[in-house]
Amino acid sequence: MIFLLTGKSGSGKSTLASELSEHIEFALVDGDVIRDSVVGKTASLGHGKTGRETNCQIAGTLAKHFSKTNDTVIACLESPTVECRDIFRKACGLDITTIHIKASTKTCIARDPKGLYAKDAEGLLEVHMVGDSFELGHDIDETVTTDRKKISTSVKDLLNLIKSGS
Repeated sequence: MIFLLTGKSGSGKSTLASELSEHIEFALVDGDVIRDSVVGKTASLGHGKTGRETNCQIAGTLAKHFSKTNDTVIACLESPTVECRDIFRKACGLDITTIHIKASTKTCIARDPKGLYAKDAEGLLEVHMVGDSFELGHDIDETVTTDRKKISTSVKDLLNLIKSGS
């Protein structure tokens, strides 16, 4: 089964996946790793519409590949639009469960693990991290909130969703 963890930058997608690895085995497809380690060596995807869509395409293809040898695949992607998530879904060619990792913009700015909100404030990004909304669409199957709970509680919530197959 493929699970797409989607949410704003700083919402806790990668943190939850890291913590989750102590409870279950899964293959991880992390959009940050694709952006920084794979593609970053030859080109820059950026955080604009085209970069995000390309990242979703690559991540979906990897998730499909990993699903051949792993029972569970977890992909962590910003994918702020239904269109981005559809690109991921089509690249997978498989049924996926989409879980929105939800945190307020204020919390995401305070966390800012990649410094994107700071870069946005300085006008250094092609996309506005604060002004852009996260599109909640028909494709969101479940939601895990991370800004009003302890990480351990959010991990348990996510683990229960994954174990139930959502």
